[in-house]
Amino acid sequence: MDMRNLEAFCILASTLNFRRAAEKLRMSQPNLSGRIARLEDELGMRLFDRSRAGVKLLETGQQFLPHAQGLLERSRLAHDAAKAIASGLTGRLRVGYTPVSFMGEIPQILCAYSSAFPDVRLELIEGLSGDVETGLANGRLDAGFLHPPIADPRLSTSKLASHQYGIVLPSGHNLAKNERLSVAALAEEEFVLVERPTGPVIYDRLIAMCTKAGFAPRIRQEVGNSIAVLGLVAAGHGVGFVIDAMQTLGRKDVAFVAISDQCPTLDTCIAFDPNQTSPALEKFITFVVSNSSHSLRSV
Repeated sequence: MDMRNLEAFCILASTLNFRRAAEKLRMSQPNLSGRIARLEDELGMRLFDRSRAGVKLLETGQQFLPHAQGLLERSRLAHDAAKAIASGLTGRLRVGYTPVSFMGEIPQILCAYSSAFPDVRLELIEGLSGDVETGLANGRLDAGFLHPPIADPRLSTSKLASHQYGIVLPSGHNLAKNERLSVAALAEEEFVLVERPTGPVIYDRLIAMCTKAGFAPRIRQEVGNSIAVLGLVAAGHGVGFVIDAMQTLGRKDVAFVAISDQCPTLDTCIAFDPNQTSPALEKFITFVVSNSSHSLRSV
């Protein structure tokens, strides 16, 4: 059904005057008459009574009018929705993240994004960096916060943050009051480390850092994430390595000490598949990248 014919019917029904209705519709009276005639033919019934006395809306027209108005309103809503989708103002985005990636400013950026784009629903899905990459590759995720290196060359990435690793000690440890320490000072300590499957590249770099300092770390326990490292260090199970952003947790039972030697960094980036994009995703990526401190420093 031609929405323009319905609009012509509704305007004429409200004015009951062909001249005024034609002026509102910005068309000629013959064009308006033609549209009404085509609508009546399509519906198989007369809507108006035309006489020298004027135009009268018939009972059939009165009954059909609310339906026509409803169709026009739904058409307008559908058009507005299509414009919002095309402009990236509405939709749903499945976003993967690693627990460590949310230690910095990314949660605040996502909060600001949700305020700026309230009609885009973010579904946040936690996983390891490899899990996020796999989700992007198979289409289960639209975007993801993860840590390089990234194996899939199809993914597009933008660096958001870079965090230095430091030493975490029980707050009562005799080395805890130092601002900086050489890794060699930990040669006699027992270690709590995040297990290698969680982040094999970083794990190997931390072990290599200890080896370069002249010792092989005595690992008392391996755990699944950095939060667990803090808990076991606080419980006196050893010392460990975590990124500097972990200090924002404000724990009083552990101490963070910078490493004076050259040490690994953990980069965080946002990644997506450029072949599986959408207007909402494009706006999301642009918003996150433009609001990250690293991007601002790079300008």
